[in-house]
Amino acid sequence: MSHLLQSNRLLIVAVITALASMAGLRLALAGMPVKCDDVKNARSAAIADHMQWITLSHDQWEFLRGVYAINPWMPEGLPMGDTAVLVTKGGRVTGTIVYVDTKRQRACNPMAAPAELLDLLDDVVRGTIPHERSD
Repeated sequence: MSHLLQSNRLLIVAVITALASMAGLRLALAGMPVKCDDVKNARSAAIADHMQWITLSHDQWEFLRGVYAINPWMPEGLPMGDTAVLVTKGGRVTGTIVYVDTKRQRACNPMAAPAELLDLLDDVVRGTIPHERSD
């Protein structure tokens, strides 16, 4: 068997293993309850810890709903709420996305937001999301 064919088979096995493990994680989390808190409590706690509480635009919220839905570390389905906020501290290198239900005044399922996701959120606001690879 050629070295290239063997490398391709190893890559396929690695991808299948990774997907199976993510599917297992998703199944394990399928029954995970939605974690919510009162918006006032969540916002007060963030401000008391010298964090910024930034309400995101509707377009950013729509974009983040898709991110949430494919994130294997979040409960299955779409997030609760009708808006989202970015909670960040000191220079906005990373942050936390909190999904907010304004009708029920609930802040739900905080999700980590790495720098790359924050860059994409900026692109959403500017309308400059790149759809093609740059390499």
